[in-house]
Formats: sequence, structure tokens, C-alpha cells
Amino acid sequence: MTEETWTYAHHRTLEGLLQRGRGAGARAALHSARAPELVYRCVEHDTRWWSFIDERAGYLAGLVRDLELDTAPIARMLEQPADPVDFEHAADVLRALGRIRYGQAEEQLLRYVHSGERWTYVLQGIAHDWPRERWDGLRDRALARLHADPGEHYLPLAEPWRTWAPPDTPPPEPRRTASPRRVAARPQGVAELIAGWRGLRASGHWCGYDRLADGLAVHGEAAREAIPLLRGYFLRSPHSYERESVLSALLAIAPTDSGAVLVDALWDCEPGVRLLAVRALEPTAEVRERLADLRDDPLEEAEARAAARARAAGTAPPDSRPGAR
Repeated sequence: MTEETWTYAHHRTLEGLLQRGRGAGARAALHSARAPELVYRCVEHDTRWWSFIDERAGYLAGLVRDLELDTAPIARMLEQPADPVDFEHAADVLRALGRIRYGQAEEQLLRYVHSGERWTYVLQGIAHDWPRERWDGLRDRALARLHADPGEHYLPLAEPWRTWAPPDTPPPEPRRTASPRRVAARPQGVAELIAGWRGLRASGHWCGYDRLADGLAVHGEAAREAIPLLRGYFLRSPHSYERESVLSALLAIAPTDSGAVLVDALWDCEPGVRLLAVRALEPTAEVRERLADLRDDPLEEAEARAAARARAAGTAPPDSRPGAR
């Protein structure tokens, strides 16, 4: 979200926590009367800092399910004129709910493919995430619509178009591009990294801290001076993608002082953050309960579910090494 007329709510409020995809927000929402309104608001208006890489769909879908909210308001968001990013965000949340067959989400999305304006985006997402038997019946209607108007979201190399291509149609040649050369980063000292962090913060940007966090992690306990900076970013930043690197650095620098952050991380919007927490936390009663939930949650990523299963069964010890991610 970069519109000049819009600002994030304070990071300590429930609204601010949900906008940032924080685990503390997911936990607090389960006990707040305002949560339904705020969750719907976060679905309707994409609050990600960088919509291409920040994750919110699974996080918000989980809240809709856990709060037992109706999917009809989300389906209506697809019908209303909206910013394309907001539309895709709401569609992604509804698609995640449809994948686990929550409420009427599946039926609502299938109906949208029949008559909705941005139907190709929805269909391609369904075909990517759901088993074929749940979308293959749309073939005739989809091909008829495609012939009339493919729309701006049509991607000919994506599913379901590859599956529905005639048998004698040769597969399209993939575009070949030169792989970019990886340039080794110059090693930096703690003071230099902290100065870079403060300079980036003074500029008002939320991107680029992951590289600095990775550099600080290399120094381990020698970088303890950076702990307030790392924690501050983790708590405040709406750019959730970089939280994994920040949490990894905290674990490398102060593994025994990161318990409170790690517990909230079990509910974070980013799969990599949740995975780090699953692997690193000591199994208290609260943690064991959450591990069991993650182990059985169809919305959760396969790797995190497997790690939660191993931790819940006691077959994997805590691992707070930064390389564990």
C-alpha cells in the first residue's frame, strides 16, 4: 500500500496488527468483537506493502474460518468495481477458502468464472491451487468465454489452458533467458550494517532490510547492539516478506531472548516465519496446542505441517540455527 491518502493503523492496535499480518493480530482477533469488521476490511483493501511477494491470503482465510465468518461479503467484493490489486487480493482469499471447502467459497468462485468480469484471473488461480476434478467441468464455458474475450489476465501458458489444449497441439516453447550472475556480497562489520539500517529507516523505506539482517546474523552474538532494530522492524513493518530474515537474525544473535517474538511468529502471515518458529520454540503447553493446529491445518504449507508434526510428536528437537530456515 503506497497511496498517499492512506496510512497504516498503529502497529499496537488490532487493526494495525491485522494490516501487517502479525501473529499477535491473529491471536487477538479471536477474542475481539471488532475482529469481523476489521478482517473484512483487510480482505477488501489490500494492505500489503509489496503485493507481489507479501503474503496475506492464507492468513486472512484462516481468520475468516476461525471466526466463522460468511464468505458472501468477500464474493461481493469481486463483483464491485475495484482496484485490480484489491480484486486479486480478495479473490486469492476466497480461493484459499474454496480450496478447503469452507462455506460457499467454492460455489461462489465457480459462479464467478461463468459470468464475472475478471474471470480468467479467478480460473487460473483455481486451476493452479485446486485438484483438476474441481475445475475441469468449466472447460466448455471457459473456452467459449475465452474465444469471445480473453480479458487482461489471460495467461496462455498457465493452467487450465495447458490441460485443455488439443492433444495434437505442441507444448509452447519456454522462453529462455540468461540467468543473472550472482555477485557475492562484500562482508560488512556490525557497525557498518547498523549504520546502513538506520540510514534506510531514516529514508522511510520498508524494503532492503533483509540483506542487512542476513549480514547481522553472520556475526551472531557480536551483533547484540542490533537487537532493538531487528525487533522494532519485526513489530512495525508492513513488508512482511522480510520478517523471515529478521527473525532468523534474532535467532542467530539472541536465541534465548526471542521467545515472545517466536510465539507470535507461530501465527504470522508468512509461511517462512511460521516455519522458523515451529522449528525453534520449546514445546510449552501453548506451543504444543498451536503445533497440533498447524499439523492438521489444510491452509498451512506442507513443509510447516511436516515440521509441526515432527515437533508435536517429539521426534525433532528445537533448532534455532539461522540456517534452519
